[in-house]
Amino acid sequence: MTAPSPSRTRLANLPTPLVAAPRLAQVMGTGPLYLKRDDLTGFAIGGNKARPLEFLVAAAVTDRADTLVTGGAPGSNFCAAVAAAALWAGLRCELVLAGQPPSLPGPALALALSWGATVRWTGSAERDSVDDQLPRAAAALSSSGHRPYLIPRGGASGLGAIGYALAAFELQE
Repeated sequence: MTAPSPSRTRLANLPTPLVAAPRLAQVMGTGPLYLKRDDLTGFAIGGNKARPLEFLVAAAVTDRADTLVTGGAPGSNFCAAVAAAALWAGLRCELVLAGQPPSLPGPALALALSWGATVRWTGSAERDSVDDQLPRAAAALSSSGHRPYLIPRGGASGLGAIGYALAAFELQE
């Protein structure tokens, strides 16, 4: 018996190209060196972040969630990518960010906000302060009638890792 295949929401243009980097190889003193051009996934600013999000968003939709909940630092490109994926999928996005609100948001936060994300601040500049607050944010959303789908910081989960595992298969091919 084989395990069921997880659902996938296509966000990225895959496979991305693999290109030779001979000058970098020379500078580093290595043999042939190649770069996987995940900056060409075509998804928002996400680059390789689209890979785990394809599986995480699909799981949220399958679970009938209405809100993606994740967090990180205020400059997190992953958080911005989650906001873009939520908008694309017709979901809300709630971000839990370390620290205090800045007087002027940086580019990643400005994009997340422009894509409709709402933000809760932990009050502590330590990124791991987010980890304790994520389940609390999800619980608060649940108690107000929402159906949150919690994504760990950076999408660091077994389901999210599937996207990166598939990149290894692309390399093999």
